[in-house]
Amino acid sequence: MKTIKLMLVDDQKLFVESLTHILRKIDRSITVVACAFDGREAIEAVEREIPDVIMMDIRMPVMNGVEAVKVIHQRHPDVRIIMLTTYDDDEYVKDALRYGAGGYLLKDIPIDDLVAQVKSVCSSNVAPISHSVLEKLSLSIGSAAAEEPPEWLDAMNRTEKKILKLMVDGMDNDGIASAAFLAEQTVRNYIHRIYEKIGAHDRIEAIKAGRKNIRFL
Repeated sequence: MKTIKLMLVDDQKLFVESLTHILRKIDRSITVVACAFDGREAIEAVEREIPDVIMMDIRMPVMNGVEAVKVIHQRHPDVRIIMLTTYDDDEYVKDALRYGAGGYLLKDIPIDDLVAQVKSVCSSNVAPISHSVLEKLSLSIGSAAAEEPPEWLDAMNRTEKKILKLMVDGMDNDGIASAAFLAEQTVRNYIHRIYEKIGAHDRIEAIKAGRKNIRFL
């Protein structure tokens, strides 16, 4: 199995050191190649190491995790970024995913699950998001199941419905492109049209709308 190059970004140095030590003991297929303690350090470290996966905290000095995600994703779109934080605030989640994070996990996750999610984001393009985060987002948008298909669903063609379903399944744009045999730019264009038809402002709103109407997709 290919070794996964992991970078840890968190302003709590003890947490970083502890997690590095645990990962070295329990799974040799994951190697911590760099650590950073704020967003700006993370951007500089990525240029040196080009990791496969970054685990990034949200609230940090100098530059927070969301701002760092935006810069890193623009420069290195193939680097997977998972937010690992104690904060499940709706806006943090939305902004992080909008700017290119491939997942959002809370720090209370068991270590075995954390390792599994790191491997999953590399191999299957599935975006790992903690269940409690998804539940909170669902409540903020509205969790009532649709009795009838919404009008916007009739305006969608077969490909748009398929892409929306893949979004609901947790795939990022690259994974959708592979699954639907489309170019990634074509997927982006479809997703933009999906936003317009649903009336969604971002990916999270589109996913929630799709999940509420999943039986119609």
